[in-house]
Amino acid sequence: MFLVLALPVMLAIAQVHRFHRKAQVGSSTLSSSLSSSALSSSLASSSVSSSSRFVGNVVKRVPDKNNGGGSGAERPVIRLTEHSTFDPQQDVYTAFDDECILHPRDDDESNQGGDDYYKNEDEDENESDTNKDDDDDNDDDDSTRAKKKRRKWDHFTLGRCQYEYAEKTPPPVEGGFVASIDFYFYRAEHNKRQQCYLFCLDHLDDDEITNTLLVQASIMGLTHVVAKLMSPEYSSTTLNPLALPDYKDHERPRLNAVQEAIRGGYAAIVKILTGGNNQMVIDSVGRTVADYVRMKGSPILARDAKSILLMTDKDLQRPTTVDERTLHNNEQEEQEDEAGRQRLDSGWSRKTFWNGQGTCDMDIIAHPHEMTRERFYNDYFVPGRPFLLRGFVPEPEVRAFDKARWETTERFHPRQALVKVGPTAYPTLTNQQRCSQKMTIEQLENATECPEMPGVPMVHARHPDRRAFKELFPVYKGNVYSRKGGWRMLRDWFDQEPWDYHQSWQVFFGGDGSGATLHWHLGAFNALYVGVKDWIITPPKYRGFSGMPAVQAAQLVDPPVRLQCTQYPGDMMYIPDYWGHLTLNRGFSIGAAVILPHKFQTKADATNKIYFVHINKTGGTNMKQMLNEHCPSLVRGHWGDGHRGFHASAHAFIDHFGRRDWNNAYTFAIVRHPLARQVSNFFFLMDLCSKENERMREDCKDRLIPAHLDLEEFTDEQKINIFHKYLWKLYEAYPPGHPEHYLFGATGLGNEQYKTFNATQTSWLVDETGKIAVDHIFQMERMADDIKVLAEALPCLKNNINNNKTGGEISKDGEDDDDDEEEEEETDDSDDDSTGSSSNSATRSGGSGVDNVALHYPDYKLFGRNERTNRIMLEVYGVDYQNFGYEFNV
Repeated sequence: MFLVLALPVMLAIAQVHRFHRKAQVGSSTLSSSLSSSALSSSLASSSVSSSSRFVGNVVKRVPDKNNGGGSGAERPVIRLTEHSTFDPQQDVYTAFDDECILHPRDDDESNQGGDDYYKNEDEDENESDTNKDDDDDNDDDDSTRAKKKRRKWDHFTLGRCQYEYAEKTPPPVEGGFVASIDFYFYRAEHNKRQQCYLFCLDHLDDDEITNTLLVQASIMGLTHVVAKLMSPEYSSTTLNPLALPDYKDHERPRLNAVQEAIRGGYAAIVKILTGGNNQMVIDSVGRTVADYVRMKGSPILARDAKSILLMTDKDLQRPTTVDERTLHNNEQEEQEDEAGRQRLDSGWSRKTFWNGQGTCDMDIIAHPHEMTRERFYNDYFVPGRPFLLRGFVPEPEVRAFDKARWETTERFHPRQALVKVGPTAYPTLTNQQRCSQKMTIEQLENATECPEMPGVPMVHARHPDRRAFKELFPVYKGNVYSRKGGWRMLRDWFDQEPWDYHQSWQVFFGGDGSGATLHWHLGAFNALYVGVKDWIITPPKYRGFSGMPAVQAAQLVDPPVRLQCTQYPGDMMYIPDYWGHLTLNRGFSIGAAVILPHKFQTKADATNKIYFVHINKTGGTNMKQMLNEHCPSLVRGHWGDGHRGFHASAHAFIDHFGRRDWNNAYTFAIVRHPLARQVSNFFFLMDLCSKENERMREDCKDRLIPAHLDLEEFTDEQKINIFHKYLWKLYEAYPPGHPEHYLFGATGLGNEQYKTFNATQTSWLVDETGKIAVDHIFQMERMADDIKVLAEALPCLKNNINNNKTGGEISKDGEDDDDDEEEEEETDDSDDDSTGSSSNSATRSGGSGVDNVALHYPDYKLFGRNERTNRIMLEVYGVDYQNFGYEFNV
């Protein structure tokens, strides 16, 4: 049973002054395995004072948050050792006993929000030697796991802050794991863990307070830490809960803080990040917080959605679509399917004393062929929802586990092969012993008891090697990645084919009443070949670890915090990261599972990307900023090898990322009236080249811009005349057909290597054949209206529209703050979209609008009254006038 906690959400959002916070714990029934004191302290008070100092082996200077801090000199590891019990009146903290650590800063190798945590978690989660299958070796594998160095994820890190918080620890009752459940977030120590991070955050430099840190705190379920990071009083850095983390190794899923909080079931964190706005759009397909929460099997349980997110029963109702009705069986179909599966006689004992659950609290995919990679990623992987694929495993593969077929094997012969058994799959993980006697598989089938453990069902689990797979999957000659097999999703969804020892494969079997006790780990797929299996699972927030037999552990997990489902032969179950789960076998059962490290999970991302062809001087910087803010995971852009990517042409994108990726993406560009673009570009360059910028000297020379010519004192008529003379000179130097004709409109920016590239805007948008390759072309002058059209194509921009940050910022009376781009383009290899012209800007009025530029110049239409200039513009840009619908006579 579980304690119901009323999280102090409002205090976590407001009243952050000096970060005093007192959690109010609601009363409820307590599990016999947990003490009330242990549970009630899980979200106890935590406080941070801006003047706090570490009192320990070393005293560290608290950086000035208003002045940006700085990395300072080399610093040793700091351990907090001398703090007494917390007193909110005195800002005093509970003793940390050397568990709270601030690592020295190393800018070259510093850990941004838990890099080491993920890296080592993936390695150590699967540290068993999967090249061994011998049953004796598997027993050693158990003890090796328990005795090896503590996993890095035991030392959850948040930036440079670290608190040694074990993956599992014996519950504080007599008997420990055997008598109770270790609920991960409901230990007394969890309060100390939050206090450690709260205290440690005050000693980080401003440049370390990043969106990555916010995402990691959300993954870790640190409610008070997230509230502190989001508080404007904590740091001058404003964090974006919708921004993606900047992981250095790129070998983990990249989701924003709100998505990660939902995946963990942390409703209080969701409320802090969104300010209580359940209608906030949080992903690239336009779904809101409410959309995620109302999904069947959401990690945010209904009780938390109601009490914390204040959603009503009506809010939680899911609209039933025709598509959903094709995906999910109705009650009659369920009964028919169950009867059909039960008739699949495997020859193994189906005798059971247990009644089934009869319900399923997650999606049952009735037509597995409809579970595409895109649907898996968008509807289940990202929201962190479990599901069941009904009948996904082909019948020939299921039949390979029949008793008669196993009688032809060596390692799995029912009466000849002896295996080690125990009360749980891996007893040594919970300080237990296996049965002293090995058993045959047939003895397990008949629920034979271990003499020293009467009444306790026995179970066996092993990590098969490739030789074992050849015996288990003869249909595919041991190739579990066969496109004809039940594990084909590993190939189709994760691009996996060769054997990889990092994937923790398991085969398990046990008699009636046996099963896997409550535990948790990374995401996994579980196939059932024989028997019937009942699942009880809990969202990550309520995950736990136990050594009790599964049937006993199941009684200690209250229905309000668990989901359940029944699995039949041929069904495939998906359990996302960190969900607690246990299973109960009805009759003899055989199954297999694979745990997927994050570096494999990242390959599931099937989201269509965005290619924005950013033509210079078309107001693209604001568009780039909107895309980076609201659709960061989708935007294709920067790459090396001499090409910035910031201003890549369509041809360059296709050449670098491939035609298939381009065709599967949404592609668009913004164009501008050719004369307005040419005028804007000239005055921008004139201002830039007049400032003795050494980096721009060669570029100014190539673009024929006169140096040290200050136009500030020129009249409008003089400015118009000098533009005409410049344009004529530029045309004579780089006429159409000239190898460097592109300089008439822009520097090459890496695109000059392609023969398709020239001075026109059209040349930015064509592929290698010269055909326009983008899906949509928007006129800069109309973006105030067309931004809504773009948002229909890119739902991730809906937040931008809802917040009234519209295309008007791109097109309102003219250019956006794009006017420093060319300096970046020509002199800087970074992919920095930030602008720098606002500090010395002056306003220009005219039919095209207002520019944040350093020079005032007349309306661009006044430059269209010169016959020679018009003749040149028509010759050079005639294709742009025609393709983009601009009138030549302005």
